[in-house]
Amino acid sequence: MTNQQLTRAQAAELLLFRKNAQLCLTSFARYVPIPSVPTNEGYQNESDKALQIIETPLASHHLLILETLQAMVYGHLMYLTDSKGNCRANTQDELGETPYAPLIDGGWSMKREYPHLYKFQQNLSKPNSSLATPDQSNQQLADADLKSVTKNAKNSGDISTKTAKKVTSQAELQKTYKNQVCKRVMLMLPPGSAKSTYASVVFPSWDMGRVPNNEIILTGYGDTIVKKHGKRTRQLCKQGAYHEIFSTSLDPNTRAADEWQLTNRSSYKSSGILSGITGFRCDGLIWDDLTKGRKEADSLTIRNDTYNAYIDDARTRKKPNAWEVGIGTRWHEDEIMGRILPDGYAGESGFIECRDGNVWFVVCIPAQAERDDDPLGREKGEYIWKEWFGEGFWADKKVNPRSWASLYQQRPAPEEGIYFKGEWFRTYTVVPDNVNYYISYDPAVTGEEEENDADDTCIQVWAVDQHGKLYLVDEWVHKATMDIWIDKLFDWVLLYKPLELISESGVIRRASEPYLKRAMRDRKSFVVCEWMARNADKSAMARPLQAMMSAGMIYLPTTSVGDDTKDEFLRFPAGKADHRVDASANLCLRLEQIWETAPPDAKQETSAIIGGEGIKISSLMPERHPKRKSRWSQAKTRRH
Repeated sequence: MTNQQLTRAQAAELLLFRKNAQLCLTSFARYVPIPSVPTNEGYQNESDKALQIIETPLASHHLLILETLQAMVYGHLMYLTDSKGNCRANTQDELGETPYAPLIDGGWSMKREYPHLYKFQQNLSKPNSSLATPDQSNQQLADADLKSVTKNAKNSGDISTKTAKKVTSQAELQKTYKNQVCKRVMLMLPPGSAKSTYASVVFPSWDMGRVPNNEIILTGYGDTIVKKHGKRTRQLCKQGAYHEIFSTSLDPNTRAADEWQLTNRSSYKSSGILSGITGFRCDGLIWDDLTKGRKEADSLTIRNDTYNAYIDDARTRKKPNAWEVGIGTRWHEDEIMGRILPDGYAGESGFIECRDGNVWFVVCIPAQAERDDDPLGREKGEYIWKEWFGEGFWADKKVNPRSWASLYQQRPAPEEGIYFKGEWFRTYTVVPDNVNYYISYDPAVTGEEEENDADDTCIQVWAVDQHGKLYLVDEWVHKATMDIWIDKLFDWVLLYKPLELISESGVIRRASEPYLKRAMRDRKSFVVCEWMARNADKSAMARPLQAMMSAGMIYLPTTSVGDDTKDEFLRFPAGKADHRVDASANLCLRLEQIWETAPPDAKQETSAIIGGEGIKISSLMPERHPKRKSRWSQAKTRRH
């Protein structure tokens, strides 16, 4: 339909949609065709190659990415600090009654303007205790900061200039807390989730169009990948729909994919992280996939070179008040994101105080949800973008447990732990014969009403051979009430016939022992229960486990059970989860008691013995012929 055929109502609706696309990043992403795959149709030169258009509805994680980036450039990502500069959580427990009312009479609100970002904040059931969540901080603005945010938003046409209502406690709160605007966003998502499309292509083109003289730098692991993103962004800015929104377009005098500008003098520069991007300044820095692959991720030299280039070359290009966006997947514990994130980071999202001295707003979305505070509000086990990937898409991605954990779940295991060393881990494929089974467990004793706040319960099945070697056979790790984990425990008692059940004395014993005895009577399955006294901290109680691992006595299966156990062990004691370590430590404490009176057999050398009667193999071998003398020896004998 041409413009002449539009009715007045349709024309008004179209103008409103264009205005929304200018102010709102998600509306812009819906309005403009997004380039994706290169094609040669209608073009003579390689540099002018067109790109096909993708038609993909925005998924929930796309909307979260876009709303987060918009909030960042508008100054709406805010957290609180106290008078000493320490980040503080902005909760009613700390601040009492809400000291500031929300903006009124047309003012913006997190819930209305950023619905997915608001939902994300609501999903963080246990936000970082030292940091504020975005909606809370914006609802309790100090006067000086409120004026600053309102002024910025007025210039962008996003919110009204209405003031906020004051209450009597405003002056006291302003002396104690100060609002800080977060200008750093880190996006961690699995491959194929279109994070680069929306964060490295759609977002910078929108920001360049709405702000004249806006200088953007994009960097990645190599020139090829960033040039591809540069071509896509340039192609988007060449479209008529882009000009309709911003009244600007691609400057015809700039044609290079890695360096071009718009007619409003906003410029775009892209370069590989190791190629050097000095000589340019930027209002916004985007780094996308600074690690090329597994080979580069496992190389300490390349990791160091990449990190040094990021610190010395990329970050030094930022102007004062410039924003920064980091995009990628977690190839390695020690890559760029791992070096920025704090020690003991375990997949949390939200405002995170990092080792580089800055507060980052982190969005960590694994392929399969495994946290209660999932950013998208998914249940555990639910996959990302089900409309696109389908049910069977992820099966072959789990074949390599290390790649699945790092690339898709964003939790690479460190190669060298603090308490358990990487070289201590041994693996096996088949449980040996003539073993005794034990079941050790670390339960979370909780009532049904407390289940949401409980820790996981871990139950482990171990096989112990006559030489004292331990083989982890299976495990069950879930957040469950007592009746559920006891039922699972006795399913395995019936299956493996363990010599003992081993757990912790004290509160756990008093809470669970009556129910265990009743379960034995009900299931007609009786087993000895041993309770280990834990009279020291977790690290001290895990010393026997540490010693047995260092001696090469513990073997893990070559399955996801072994990978998950190794991951937790390497993070101990800094990691949030430690139930596997506790359950394993209970077993080792008990075995130490047993072996004090009846030590395991020393492993004998049997290569020269067969049978059980000690017959030497050499006695069964045929008689050897004497070695023939050489001609030189024979001649020497004849001479003498």
